[in-house]
Amino acid sequence: MFVTRGRVTGLPREKWWLPFAPDGDVLYLLEEQGDRADWVRNVLADPTVTIDGITLTARIVDDPDEVARARQLCGARCARLGLLVGDLIERGLVVAFERGVSRIT
Repeated sequence: MFVTRGRVTGLPREKWWLPFAPDGDVLYLLEEQGDRADWVRNVLADPTVTIDGITLTARIVDDPDEVARARQLCGARCARLGLLVGDLIERGLVVAFERGVSRIT
C-alpha cells in the first residue's frame, strides 16, 4: 500500500497495488488508467508518497529504455505470482518511486 496526498483536499489517499517490481533503489508501478487515475493526478500535484512509513518521490517514467526495463520487471514478477496482466504490462503508465528524487514529469 502507498499513500498520496489528495490534490484538492490534501488528505491522505491510500492505494493498494499488485503490478509492481523493485529494481535496486527504485520501485516501479504500472497504472492502467494512465494519467487519468486519481493517484497519478495526486502525484503530479505532489510527488511525495509514503510506502510502509518510508517517504519516497514519484515520477512518471518517460525514458524508453527505463520504461522497457520496468515493463519487463513487472511482467516477470506478475508471471511468478500467476497474475494475468499482460495488457497492463504492455500499455500501463510506468511510475517510479525512489528516495531523494525531486523531479516529476
